[in-house]
Amino acid sequence: MALFDSLLNSTLLWATYFALRTAQTWKLRDALLWALFLLMAMLSKGTALMFFVLLPFVVGVMTYRKELLKHKKQFVGYTLLVSGIGYSFNLFLRFVLPDLNNAYIAKNSQFQIPLDQVIASPFPQMFSNLHAIFSWIIPYITLPIFVTGFASFALLLLKKPRIGIVLLALCLIPILGLATFGQIIFPRYFVFTASYLVLAVGFFVDYAMSLSKKYQWAIVIFGVILLLPAIRFDYFILKDPEHAPFPVTDVYQFVYDHPSGYGIQEVYDYINQESAKGEPITVVTQGTFGLYPYAFNLEYWTDSNITIMPKFPLDKIDDEILAADENSEVLFI
Repeated sequence: MALFDSLLNSTLLWATYFALRTAQTWKLRDALLWALFLLMAMLSKGTALMFFVLLPFVVGVMTYRKELLKHKKQFVGYTLLVSGIGYSFNLFLRFVLPDLNNAYIAKNSQFQIPLDQVIASPFPQMFSNLHAIFSWIIPYITLPIFVTGFASFALLLLKKPRIGIVLLALCLIPILGLATFGQIIFPRYFVFTASYLVLAVGFFVDYAMSLSKKYQWAIVIFGVILLLPAIRFDYFILKDPEHAPFPVTDVYQFVYDHPSGYGIQEVYDYINQESAKGEPITVVTQGTFGLYPYAFNLEYWTDSNITIMPKFPLDKIDDEILAADENSEVLFI
């Protein structure tokens, strides 16, 4: 799970970088790299779709009005190019890989609120989600860094307003979007927003260090003190995850519930025991993405006796399962 969010974060950062380079150079090469990394982000998670709107906004804010008017044709052209590449990929999925596209849509529908429902009643779900989101963000980034982040954005808006607006937008707009449209959300969905908070904090630290070389040592000590709660959190994640101060939602995701991966080895042992009898095995997993079925795909990649059959939702015995049951032992997970 976290691997997808890490990939999303890194590819969105590169897409943002090349969008900003496009605003400086106005070269087709940079616009194509902007589109490429945004497409890679979209392959990781649908959350990246927000950046098809956000990044043109970033380019517009970071470009002075006179410069933007001078390059308005390129700005419009590159924005359409990036959007067109994204839309073309969507068409490719829809018509060339319809099964994968349908699985993708079915999975996403479980996690997002339909647009007509949001339009009819946007605020109750949004406020409820925002309350949950900030109850997760503060334990993860820790209260000292959270407060420093707010101070950092305030300082940026005063000293470098264009950069402040861009970083604040890249951090907050995705949070508001996920809060509005998210039916089921988890803390890891917001990993990519933390990068822009870190950049703002970096500016704050650099500004503080530049004020007085005489007291730089005190600023360093203050920075270390700020990081102590985060270092403690990291220690427990690495050495004793069960006692790490996760928000309640992630305790079940990472430690106690099935997404954590605990118990997988025992399931492997049972499947291997059944497979040793010589009869073909079909493993039906409740899930088409994530631990189920990927853990089993990887474990039995070269085992021709074991077939992995992902299903979501697994609320009925369909014809494919019944056909598998005629010539193999079917196991449900």
